[in-house]
Amino acid sequence: MIVEWVGVEPGRCGWSPDRDRRVPYAWPAFLDAVTTAPPAHRIVKLQVTGPVTLCGAIAEVGDPSPFLFAKDVGAWLAGQTQTQIAALRERRLDCLLIVDEPALNIAGVESTVIEAWEPLRTFGAAWGLHVCCQPPWALLEAARPDILNIDLVAFPLDRAASDAVTRMVRAGTTMAWGITPVHRDEETSVAVSRLMNAVSSVRASAGVGIAAAEARALPTASCGTGAQAISRESHIARVLRDALVGMDR
Repeated sequence: MIVEWVGVEPGRCGWSPDRDRRVPYAWPAFLDAVTTAPPAHRIVKLQVTGPVTLCGAIAEVGDPSPFLFAKDVGAWLAGQTQTQIAALRERRLDCLLIVDEPALNIAGVESTVIEAWEPLRTFGAAWGLHVCCQPPWALLEAARPDILNIDLVAFPLDRAASDAVTRMVRAGTTMAWGITPVHRDEETSVAVSRLMNAVSSVRASAGVGIAAAEARALPTASCGTGAQAISRESHIARVLRDALVGMDR
């Protein structure tokens, strides 16, 4: 997963002129697109490298404290991200900042991990965590993100997970549920059932109405669409759209 995310084996990570960039290659085109046709709510989603996963990727094998400098890495990433957020604000756009942590399950619950996100959580209208590994629920509850994106396809909710999600929803977290698989096809009804089961579980446990439970639910694709061909990504988006239409029925 880290190889796919970083683009190279962790042991080969290093500086090169090609990587010496403050913003991604796609940033100018992206900025032009949201400037030309801004979203009605004027909020743009940015996804930033997770400091915990980055520390885990570059640590020496056998390092007993791979996350010791996660807070410093988080501050550095925040400094890099400020350039993009400032450009959005010049265009009267705010951001939802999602911190991508595919290796969070190896971190444990350490104060240095929670502190690593502090520089990143105050920039935009809201902040969140994208976790496509087995969710470490104790750590996620301690983090209290505004939005939590998890993969229901790979990691269905068990009782302990449902209890943790319920507590997080009560505390104000919105759940972004990954309901449509990326690497295989399945009936749209399966994605609808997957989402409804998750929403119903939260609604029953939290003691809130269906409208409130659905308001705290953002259906999305399972993790990994960015590595797919455009045709495949479009297909996944259509399946997700059909699943949402199916829910409305």
